[in-house]
Amino acid sequence: MKPYDALLPLARRHVHAADIADNRSFDHIVALAAKIFSVAATSLTVADFDRQFMVANHGLGDRLHPVDTSPTYEIIAKREAIVIGDLAQQSRYRSDDFDAPETRFFAGVPLILPDGFAIGCLALADPAPRDAGSLDLALLNELASLAVLQLEINVVVGTIDPVSRLPNRAQFILDIADMAAQHADTPAIAVLIDIVPPHQVDAIMRALGPAHLDQAIVNVVNSFRILTDDFYRLYQVSAKQLALLPPMGTDLDHLLRLLRRHLTGVNRSQLTRFAATVAAGIVPFILGATDAPNLLRMASSAAQDARQAHDDVGIYSSTEDRDHQRRFEIVRSFATALEQNEGLYLLYQPRVDLASGRYYAAEALLRWTHADLGPISPGEFIPLIDPTMLIHALTDWVMQTALDHLAQMRQRFAEFIIAINVSAHNLREHGFMARLLANLDRRALPPQAIEIEITEGTFILDDRIVMATLHALAGAGVRIAIDDFGTGYSSLAYLEKLPAHTVKLDQSFIHGMREDRRKHGLVRSTISLCHELGHRVVAEGVETMDIAAQLLAAGCDEVQGYGFSRPITSADLKTWLEPRYGLPDGHTAFKAVTAP
Repeated sequence: MKPYDALLPLARRHVHAADIADNRSFDHIVALAAKIFSVAATSLTVADFDRQFMVANHGLGDRLHPVDTSPTYEIIAKREAIVIGDLAQQSRYRSDDFDAPETRFFAGVPLILPDGFAIGCLALADPAPRDAGSLDLALLNELASLAVLQLEINVVVGTIDPVSRLPNRAQFILDIADMAAQHADTPAIAVLIDIVPPHQVDAIMRALGPAHLDQAIVNVVNSFRILTDDFYRLYQVSAKQLALLPPMGTDLDHLLRLLRRHLTGVNRSQLTRFAATVAAGIVPFILGATDAPNLLRMASSAAQDARQAHDDVGIYSSTEDRDHQRRFEIVRSFATALEQNEGLYLLYQPRVDLASGRYYAAEALLRWTHADLGPISPGEFIPLIDPTMLIHALTDWVMQTALDHLAQMRQRFAEFIIAINVSAHNLREHGFMARLLANLDRRALPPQAIEIEITEGTFILDDRIVMATLHALAGAGVRIAIDDFGTGYSSLAYLEKLPAHTVKLDQSFIHGMREDRRKHGLVRSTISLCHELGHRVVAEGVETMDIAAQLLAAGCDEVQGYGFSRPITSADLKTWLEPRYGLPDGHTAFKAVTAP
């Protein structure tokens, strides 16, 4: 017998037990059998591991029978009919072995699937004995065939992919459960084949259409049909994913070499014809320790890890998986944090004007303390939130909170400015500008009281909606700042086309300029260029007065960093500003940095 032959019927039995007990078609079949053969009781049973489930009956109430005491299971096991005219004349069986009490006459035939497996029994029982030879077994078998046909319609079709004709995800889940029941604590391997990544799906659909995508998937399915011999089980677990169960005892290194060799050829063919790239994820596991849905998740994660590493095959890593789980938990929890306003708060890092020593602006910095994970850096959670719809709700929360603080600040410091970071996704959002201006107006704040910081990226220049929003905001009086300049796609076109008031030099641009003359020259020339284009320059991450003095000598307008102030709360910011903010009479308690 092939290694997985026994699994398929057992899995089907399991599905029958869960899915077909309430099907009225089987009730009609057993009622018809009782009428045709004039018996008191009939039953239709399906075998599971340790019992039989009576999915339909006529004249019986109990739907569960031990597997080792009922002769109906012997019928299933041997795939042979049993007919007993008078139980009282038989020493082999007892009356309490049967479905109906006080049974004298019994007959049963197996339910046999087209592949030859017996999965159940159609049985007759009556308290009156009769001549066994008078029973028309052919007719009883015809009724059993009707029951099998209905079973196939209800169950087998539900576990077969209608296009590829491969067993589907439901069958994979059942087979894993059956393997675990028969071979608990045994090592095994599961493989997921990811046929087309999402970005290639979009490209194929737009360029070639759905028929070409379907053909690409069919080609990969057919290639794995050829690869896998009778000892492997192949499943279609989603529209664009296959699963593979190698035989137990398969060597992992051998499987890895086999998949790499096969995928090299598949990808060469797919890239030539369909621009699709296939990747596989392998999960070694212990039967019974991991359920099938989790196996598919882990294998899919390994396949995506392989794609990111520009490899064809990836082996599941618990460390990588924990990282994925953490990222998912962060995104999931962040929605709750926004909705319930839990753990989110703003800190502010002041900016100082180098020439006057006046503090007149601060950058709003988002912070989040997770209830279980503790403080999470914005550098970790913002990149996860930015591609999702949560970024719109997040920016609204930051905007409302920062403007509330700003309105309070300007009661004492009339010209104070707060800068907030905004994603390009926000700038594409319909109504963002109107909402921002309305929020300013509601708090009696002028547009120039807020500065919008955007991170540089070449895609912004090509995005007409983003550029139109930025120009409209600048035209309305809102200040625009280019954040983290020097880390990405710095170019003359970028500085020229964006309607920016301020350019913020990233701290990586600043660090080391004292020791590195080339970097010092680069900073000086960048500041000069920004001034030529009409931008004010702010240096980030300034930690010492020596660096501040060098920046002043290079013409830099403002700095922010730990050398002047760590990020502080809005309440602390008001107290901190009292001796440092330029008062109406021009007095300042902070001495300006002096150039060397």
